[in-house]
Formats: sequence, C-alpha cells, structure tokens
Amino acid sequence: MPMPALAAKNTDDYSPGGKIYNQIAARDGQQAADKANKQVQADLASSQTGDVTGQVSDTFNQALSDETKGIGSAGSGFISSLLKNLFNVIPWQVWLIGGLALFVWLGGLELLRGVIHKQKA
Repeated sequence: MPMPALAAKNTDDYSPGGKIYNQIAARDGQQAADKANKQVQADLASSQTGDVTGQVSDTFNQALSDETKGIGSAGSGFISSLLKNLFNVIPWQVWLIGGLALFVWLGGLELLRGVIHKQKA
C-alpha cells in the first residue's frame, strides 16, 4: 500500500512541470519524460512503489512469527518426550523414595510432628 506522501511527491515530481519531469525532458526529450510519467502512474496504481520499509517490516514480522511457532511446538514436543522417557526409564519405587526424601529434606517431618502433637492435645 503506497504511502500517501510518497505517492503525492512522485505525482508532483513526474507530472509535467515537475522537477524530475523537467530534468528528463531536458536530458532525453519530451517523449521520455511523458513515458516516465506514465510508468510512475502505472506503478502507483499497481502499488509497486510505496512503503517499502513497511512491507519489509511486515514480511519480517510474519516470518518471525511463523518461525517462533515452529520453535515453540518443537520445544514443547522435546520437553514432553524427555519427561515421558524419564518417567519410563526410572522405576516407580525410585520416584517414591525420591519423593519421600524430598519431603523430609523440605521439613515435612517437622510438619507431621506438629500435626500429631496437636491431635494428642
């Protein structure tokens, strides 16, 4: 989509009497200047000129979005596969012992002692 300021500037400069039109007419003749004017008008009509920076930015953002979606799905697939394999490789008894050890290490026995003493009192 052309930028309005660029489209207006191109129209002014390439139209008869415009700065670029007059330069082309002086250098290559009136027909070349008219041909350049028609080409600019055709390009403006087909949106082949305009906000190049915006087009590049939009394309970059779209590609980046597509790539990050692929990375996210690959990353989550890798993590779920890793966890599934980890749980399948280690026996459930080891998980139980590890869980109990973690409970004790984090102070679970003190918590249980406090609960038991409250119930007796």
